[in-house]
This record gives sequence, C-alpha cells and structure tokens, in this order.
Amino acid sequence: MNRYDDDPDITLDRIVSDIREDEASPETVSGAAGRVWARMGGAGSESASDASSGAGFATIRGCAGYTALMPAYVAKTLPAARALLLEDHVRDCASCRAALDTARGGRHTAKVVPFGTPAGLPRAEGNGVSRRSIASRVTLAAAAAAVLGLVGLGAWMRYGAGAVNTAQVHSVHGALYRVADGTAVPIAEGASFHYGEEVRTAKDSGAVIRLADGSLVEMSERSELSLGSGRGDTTISLPRGNIIVQATKRASGHLFVRSEDALVSVTGTIFAVSHGTMGSRVSVIQGEVHVDHSGAKDVLHPGQQVTTQASLMRVPVEQDIAWSQDVDRYTTLLREIKSLRDDLATTHLAGSLRYSTKLLDAQPEGTMIYAAIPNVSDNLAEANRKIQDHIKQSNVLREWWESHHGAEDGVEMERILGKIRDFGSHLGDEVTMSVQLGADGEPGGILLMSEVKDAAAFRSYLAGEVPKINAEAKHEGALRVLPEDLSQAGPDGAVKSFAHNGPSEIVFWVHGDRLVAASSVGLVREAAANLDHPEASAFATSSFRQRIADSYRDGAGWLFAVDVESVIRRASKDAGSRDGGEAKTAALQQTGLLDAKQFILEVKEAGDRTTTRGVLSFGQDRRGIVSWLAAPAPMGALDFMSPDASLMGSFVVKEPVLLVDDLYGILSAADPEFQTKLAAFESESGVSIRDDVAATLGGEFAFAVDGPVLPTPSWKAIMEVYDPPRLQHTLELIVSKLAEKATQEGGDAPIPVLEREDAGGRTFYTIRAGSSVAEVHYMYVDGYLVAAPSRALLERAIQNRESGYVLASSQTFRDLLPQDGRVNFSALVYQNVGPLLKPIAQQMSGAQMTPDQRASIAALENQMAPSLAYAYGEQDRIIVATSGAGSLASQLGGGLLGMHGGDQGIASLLARVATEKQMAMVHKLAEDKAAAGKTAREAQGR
Repeated sequence: MNRYDDDPDITLDRIVSDIREDEASPETVSGAAGRVWARMGGAGSESASDASSGAGFATIRGCAGYTALMPAYVAKTLPAARALLLEDHVRDCASCRAALDTARGGRHTAKVVPFGTPAGLPRAEGNGVSRRSIASRVTLAAAAAAVLGLVGLGAWMRYGAGAVNTAQVHSVHGALYRVADGTAVPIAEGASFHYGEEVRTAKDSGAVIRLADGSLVEMSERSELSLGSGRGDTTISLPRGNIIVQATKRASGHLFVRSEDALVSVTGTIFAVSHGTMGSRVSVIQGEVHVDHSGAKDVLHPGQQVTTQASLMRVPVEQDIAWSQDVDRYTTLLREIKSLRDDLATTHLAGSLRYSTKLLDAQPEGTMIYAAIPNVSDNLAEANRKIQDHIKQSNVLREWWESHHGAEDGVEMERILGKIRDFGSHLGDEVTMSVQLGADGEPGGILLMSEVKDAAAFRSYLAGEVPKINAEAKHEGALRVLPEDLSQAGPDGAVKSFAHNGPSEIVFWVHGDRLVAASSVGLVREAAANLDHPEASAFATSSFRQRIADSYRDGAGWLFAVDVESVIRRASKDAGSRDGGEAKTAALQQTGLLDAKQFILEVKEAGDRTTTRGVLSFGQDRRGIVSWLAAPAPMGALDFMSPDASLMGSFVVKEPVLLVDDLYGILSAADPEFQTKLAAFESESGVSIRDDVAATLGGEFAFAVDGPVLPTPSWKAIMEVYDPPRLQHTLELIVSKLAEKATQEGGDAPIPVLEREDAGGRTFYTIRAGSSVAEVHYMYVDGYLVAAPSRALLERAIQNRESGYVLASSQTFRDLLPQDGRVNFSALVYQNVGPLLKPIAQQMSGAQMTPDQRASIAALENQMAPSLAYAYGEQDRIIVATSGAGSLASQLGGGLLGMHGGDQGIASLLARVATEKQMAMVHKLAEDKAAAGKTAREAQGR
C-alpha cells in the first residue's frame, strides 16, 4: 500500500485527476456516433461502414477540427451533415471564415489557435505536453489556490461561520428537488434550504421561492437555480430554465440574476429571465432593469426585452411569460401601465409660456445658477389624481403599488402633493430658484422667489403651516417667517457652504406682492434691495442676466441657466494649483472650451409636442474644438436619403484642414513629442492626414440606416469631396499598405483589396477584407462620396435623388422642423421607425393572435413616434434642440412609476413582434414594399 493512500485529500485529488484525464476510446466514440446516426436516420448516403469506422463522424474539436474539413468542403466531397456544421460555424467565427477564403483561393492557411488557448503558450501536440506548459499550469494552479484561500479567509472573517441565509419554498405544483452530492431530494412546500444549494423543478412542474429579503422567484419546469449573498446583495444563479422575479424594494444593495452570458441587476421590480442553449432573454413587466451582456449594457423598462445572442429571437413579453401561473396578472399590469402613461400624456406640466418676469433683476450679485419653473401645483395634483384613479380602478395596479410602495407611501404622497397644491395656490405663475457663490468661491446660498396673489392671506397661511413643519422636522428653527420690516429680522448670520453642509434654516419674507425664501437673512436683504431699486442691481447689468432675458423674450417654459464662466474660473484656479495643472490648462485653452460663458436649457410644450433647447454661449467667437461645428448651411447629402430612413445624422464642419490644424495644436500642447510621432507615422505610411485626406474633403458628412434592416442593415455614409482623384489615390495607397503589412505578418489576418468596375457610365469601387461579409461599396457623385454595404443600395440612392424621392420632402420629417425662421441647420439627427415597422405590425395584427398580443402590437404602433434633434453653430454660441411627441407629464410620470417605454431601437421594436414563424412574413413584406417603391419611382420618372 502506498504511504499516501490513507490521506483523504490526496485520494480525492487523484480521483478528480483520473476523471478529468480519462477519455473514451475512439471505438467507443465512433460506436456511439454510429448508433445515434442510425436512430436519427441521418446516415443518408453515408454507409454504415463509414459510421462504424468513424469516417466523417469523428468529433470536431475546435477551430482546428473545422479547418481540417475545409479542403473536402471546397472539393464538395464533404458529407452533407458535416458541411452544414462547418457552414454554421464559419458564419460565427471570423478566423475560420478567413481560413475558408484562403482554402478557396489557394493561399497559405495560418495555423488556427483554438478558442481559449492562452496567447504565447505552447499547446499539446498529439499526446505530449511541453514542459513549459506543465510549469505554467502548476504556477497557475498554485496562484489560484492562494487566491481562493485569501478569498475564503476574507469571507469567513467578514461574515462569520453562522451568517447563512435561507430561502423558503412558497408553493410547489409538481415536484421540486434539492440537488447535492449527486442526488436529488424532494422539497415540500413550506420547507427551507440554504443559500448556495441548488434546487431544480421537474418536468411539468413549477415552484415559487421566497428569498430572505422577501423577493419571490417563480420557476418554470426543468429550471435550476442557486442563491448567494454578500455585501448587501443577493444573486440568483440560473444555469438553465425560466424564472420570473418579483424583487422587493431594497434599502441598500441590489438583486442580481446571473446566467452564463448575462448579468441582470435591479432594486425593486418585476422581470423574467430565460436561459438555455441559444442564450438568455430578459423581459421587463414593471420597473427598471439593467442588463450586462457581451460587453453591452441595456436599460429596460416595462414591455421591453433584450436577448444575448443575435440568433435568439425576441418575442412579445406576454408570450415570454405565458408559462407563469400569474400570466394574467402580469399581462394586465403591462396593459394598465400603458393606459396610465397614455392618460398622463394629456397632462401638461410646462404651463403657459412667460415672455417677461419681475423676478430676474432681483437676483443678488454672484448668482451662478438660475432656474424658473411655471407654477404647476394644480397640474401636479391633476397628474396625481389620475395616478390614484388608475390605482383604485385596477386591482393589479393597486396590488403592485402597495407591494412596492405600501399604502402609507400613497398617503404620504397625497399629503405632500396636497401641501404643494395649497402652497402653490397662493403664488403667481412662476417660481424662481437661484444659487449664489460665497466669498470662498463655493456655492454659499439658495434663494427662491415668486409673486403672491394675496399677501395677507399668504402670511396667515405661513403662520399656521410653519410651526407644523418645524414640529414634524423636530427642529424648531428649520423654517422661520421674517417680519416685513427687515430691520427687526436680526443679524444676517454666517452662511455655511451650501454645497457641503446645506442651509441651517430657511427664512420666508413677504413684501408687497413678492415672496422671498432664502438660506440666510443676508440673501433676503440683498433681494429686498434689488426689488426696491432694480436700477442699482449689479446682477441686472451682467451678461448672464442678459442671456436669461433673451430666453424670456422667446417665451419661457421650464428654464435652467448656469454661469459657466464662474464655474470654469473656479475650476481653473484649482487645476492651476496642482502638479501639471498649467500644461493641462494650456491644452484646454486650445480647445476653446474655457471661453464658455453661459448655458441655458429650456423645455417647452406646444400641443402634444415637447421641445428641449440648450444654448451654450461663449465670451468671444468660437475657436478650437467648439468652432468645428460650422454655421448653418445647405445639406446636399440629405438628397441621398429616402423617406424610408429610420435613422439619419448629418452635420457640417468648418474647413477640414483647419480642423486638423486645431487637433494637432491641442495634441502638441498636451504632448511635446506629438509632432515627432506624427512625422514618423506619415513617413512610414506615406500618407499625410492633413494634405492627402483633409485637404480633399468639403465640410459635410452624413450617415443613415435607410431601408430594410433584414437580412443586412441598409446603411449609407456620405461625405463631401472637393478632390476625388487625390482622395481615391490616397485610399488606394492606404489599402495597398495594409495589404502589404498583412502579407508580411502572415497568419490568418484578412488581406484587404480595392476593386474598380465601370458600369452604366459610372465607376464603382469595392473594398473587401478577405470575405464578402466585410465589404464597402462606394462611388463619387456630384462632389460627394457615397458608400453602402452593396452596389444595389448605391444605385437606389442615385435613383431616389434623381426622382426627388428624398427625406427632406417627407411630410413626417417636415412636421418635426422647428418654426424659428431659420433656413438651414448645422447638424441634424432624425429617427423614425414607423415606415419600417408599422406595415409589419398591421399585417401581423390580422393573424391569429391572443387579445394580449394584439394589445402589445397596438402599444408598439403607439411607440413609433418620430423625433428630431438639431443644432445651430452661431458666431459665439451653439444651440442644440430636440422635437418629438410626448408630454412632460408622461415622461415625469414614467420616471415616478418606473414605466418608461419611449423610443426603442429598430432591432428592439422588430423583436417585439417577430417570432420564427413571423420572420418569413417580415422578409416578404420588406421585399413587396421595396418592389412597390421601385415601381412608383419608375412611374414617377416616366
């Protein structure tokens, strides 16, 4: 007997090692493969002898295995089953796609490194493993053991041996098992199990688990999960299956659901997660859910969904949760939330526009932030009434509200809004708020002002309310009403930094038809002096005040203004005192950002449309980066966009050569060696970015998704070109240099090629990078370079332009244009998914669908509202604005109830209505629409 046989640790290690290293014999594998194929009837033309010998049926091991099949595939001698597997793999693997192109073309194929092999480490060859590989593995194992030991010790020290959470089986239909030590033990309703243990539902079974924090997790059949906790968080691990989580509202920490390819995080909401062989799908019923997957981060709201793999179709949320015992309640909740959003959309919170104000010139000197909002206390009360009415009329909505907010929260909200309504009933049409800088350069005070309808009645109201509020706050001096004669108000008092400590008290002063509330008596005195003698106000003569007054002249809704100059001055002072601060400040000076003076943000409502407008002004003519956006100008690139465009962005910049000069100046200021590095790059590449690229271009650029998104997105890119021959020569030089470098390096990197073809009186260019999947087609047309993923899209863009079938003439686009007297823009961003998806939704609505699915389709159509963002680059300012459907009340209400559901991406919307059966309909409709559009254009041309 070996002297180590009595050591259980060594025995366990040996057993685990034997299991890991044990492999089935080739005869066993081939025999199993033959039996499977025989049962499936999949042998086809392959003979049984082939199956028994393993020919054509050996396990394909990684990319190297697929590469070995490629010669037979190219020669068309590979069995059909193998060919299907290879084609499916090549679609998803760039390396093997390049290797297949090489096999077809006869070029040397580089050795493929299997996925997961560490770079630079030798791999096993045959049955042997290099010594370096063994040493590396031993080192990694030792490091892993050390890390695990430290982690375990830290966990034990932090949580102790007894800190084990338990979950309870709330209900079971069918069978639920605890899986441990290779056995499955039934768990009855009402039983508990520890976090860390795995539980699994059987076939035709389901269960609801109550977590330690009160959250409920519903499991479908054949689902498996385990629970974990730490640092205030709870994690549900989902190896496979479907769950619906009703997460409780947490005071701290998050609840996570982790699958193999996704991490879902919430604080209190209802959502579903499915995980299987094809990937993961996350659907939201209520609240907000964050999903991390494949390097992407999505934020979802009710009715929205995301999948982790492109091959995994999205389905209506109602369909995704159809297995649930509570599916009726969940679908009703979705429908009720949409109904509430629609009702809130009819409540306007922007109020009527105000074209003047008596409160602006009363602001104290040093005011750095100014906000003015309409008195919408009645509108807020109306919005709350609608919310409460919906909650009272819907048992499902009421149940959700009470479970997430509690009945006392509704009472508290009613009480607070009641106080706001009572307080606002005494005030005028506007309330202003301002923040002032203190002597130390920090925000040192806050001031609120409004007109008063009846001063005597308001004083009486304050006399009754202030003591009540102080009593509730348990702070006798939290609020204080000052006498009208400020000489009897007492000392000004030392105001602490408001940014760090908050005000020690809030004082109210009513003078004539004005209310002044401030964080100190001193601020009230300053405001009082300006109210009585506005001509002596230092703030009234400032440029900041002038910019705000301009906004009132255009009509003010919600208004927010910042004196950026004072903020920059304070930040520059702090930066200059730190190491390297002078160099950084010099680089910032080159950008032109330090010239900023004021920023004004406005929100206005007109009918059912909300417009948001921001203005950033500068102390001198724009320079550096902020001058890159050119003055408004005609955009010829829009003529290449059709009314079918679902997403479009277009902008004009100043002379590209000057733009490059600005950029080089900024980089040189930040890095003294930049010019040396630039010279080395241009010498090696043979291309001058300034002279060979920028000098050939005009200042106009555009991009669009224009046409069907299936099976390939129909994108377009357009840029203005002044010197096409020189730019083309530069592109050919760049492609040749890249091809030369790829050839020298060898490997499986694709070698780019540039091809030219003359057809129909035009010259078409194509750049390929080793595969037809990576293609860019482009041509030069009337001073523009137009690029697309196919020649057909290029030809269609030319035909649309010639026939006048262009975006700028679309009524949908024109309805979004602002009525401000301007002719052109500096930049535009437009989205409208309606033309792409509405016919699909209408066609599908006639199919055999459940009422809930029809409601989902109707909701989809309502969410197709187009929107437009635009910018104007003026001499000393930049104006950015947005225009689109939807009221401010709907947006704020959605934030309050966690029921956002506004514009979604094209893929997301398409997925809402697409199932595997319906995708054929999508393709057919897209083809029919394209054919009809072509016929219409041809008729128009004739």
